[in-house]
Amino acid sequence: MLCLGCNGKSLFECFYPSLMAFNLKVLIQASQKRTAQRGCDPCAYLSYDLVMGQFISAPPKPTAPRLNDQIVKKGQNITFSWEADYEVNGKWKKDGQTLRDGGRIRIEQLSDPKCFKLTITNAEENDEGEYTLELENRAGKASGSAKVSVLVPPKPTAPKLKDQPVKIGQNITFSWEADYEVNGKWKKDGQTLRDGGRIKIEQLADPNCFKLTITNAEENDEGEYTLELWNSEGKESGSAKVNILEYNTAWRHISWGENEERKTFLMQYKPSNEKAEHLHFLLCGSVGSGKSSIINTISSAFQKRPVVKATAGAAISLDQSQTTDYKTYQIKDNEGTVLPFVFSDTMGLENEEDAGVNTSDIIRALKGELEEGYMRRWSSHSSMEKPPLRRWSSHSSMEKPPLFKKAHCLVNVIAANKIPLLRESENIIKKMHEVRKAASKLGIPQVVFMTHVDLCCPLVQEDLKNIFLSKEIKEIVRFMYFNNMCVCVCLQNIFFR
Repeated sequence: MLCLGCNGKSLFECFYPSLMAFNLKVLIQASQKRTAQRGCDPCAYLSYDLVMGQFISAPPKPTAPRLNDQIVKKGQNITFSWEADYEVNGKWKKDGQTLRDGGRIRIEQLSDPKCFKLTITNAEENDEGEYTLELENRAGKASGSAKVSVLVPPKPTAPKLKDQPVKIGQNITFSWEADYEVNGKWKKDGQTLRDGGRIKIEQLADPNCFKLTITNAEENDEGEYTLELWNSEGKESGSAKVNILEYNTAWRHISWGENEERKTFLMQYKPSNEKAEHLHFLLCGSVGSGKSSIINTISSAFQKRPVVKATAGAAISLDQSQTTDYKTYQIKDNEGTVLPFVFSDTMGLENEEDAGVNTSDIIRALKGELEEGYMRRWSSHSSMEKPPLRRWSSHSSMEKPPLFKKAHCLVNVIAANKIPLLRESENIIKKMHEVRKAASKLGIPQVVFMTHVDLCCPLVQEDLKNIFLSKEIKEIVRFMYFNNMCVCVCLQNIFFR
């Protein structure tokens, strides 16, 4: 079709330039409006498509990504991401070095919208640094950075748990706090404990607190309890023992509350042999075992008031006896009547070979050959000469001592609270065994008097009647048997104070 006003030109040839000019004007206006909203240079957003014969808009200049600094714990993941609603390419760097996808590093790039994502799993100490996302397109470049700090927990320290003496029915409780990231588990005698029943296991997060509670303690709860701690830097453990103080049933039966009947029997007792006159008890024991205190206690019981007959108290030193000579004490009742039994006190046994009382002197006392007031305090380290042995002045040295001078019972006095010291005192145990062996040959009965039992067990300290429910006291008795400290003495002949 021809245009009548354009000298025979076709309508397309006539109106095409005007149409192109109109389209270009509309395109420029739209582009200017878009770029004005984004604050960009409008000249950068126009290009001409030669194939299609039309103008198209170019992408905007990249803006700097805003990445946030991160503080992560060792073992956690590090994650960065950024979105753009225009065409742009990007790459991730750490401290200026380009990162590659693989291993613990995962790089993702989504297309709609443009999303750049970086993930580093199981963070390590060397993952600390500055991470950068660089963006680029035809319009320009931009980059944004953020810092990553990796918190590395300290190596665990060994928990300090305290041993616990517990009564049956009480609760057992252990707890430990750590001000760092750490995992933990409880064990008993090497076996892992599980929460449930009487066992309650708690782990609080801030601060890290590990707590173990066992309610209503039973006899089989006795053992070693361990808390094992571990994290990425190492592992440690700490242990403590639980000692169940008592048995469900007494390991020895005794009738309590019959003291008056026993006292009456002893006060009215008469030896079957008239030559004996009285029963003679010889006390023998280590320094500080309480031999003299036994004499005072017995005298006080019969006289119904505090009585101090024998010198008692702290030893002169850790290895020197308070008693220095051989002395015999009569026991009287509250009316002053002499009772038919006496107690002889001796110097204490010491661990040094040539210190303290000599075992040969104790054996002479058993035979009735040792004179009242005999003293022996000398050693290989002393300048003192060994004192002479004095015999009874009423008869010659060839005569046999009268029956009432001989010992009728050997009382082995052992301080229960000093058993740990006796374990390291081989000479004392050797001397005690030598004396008991001699007493056995002479046919002299023997008993063991264990003192200071209340200092060994809180259960007994609370009530003396708990003594035969106490595991601690029974273990002490077992130790004495296994170390020949109770040779020739049965359980019924062990007495406690």
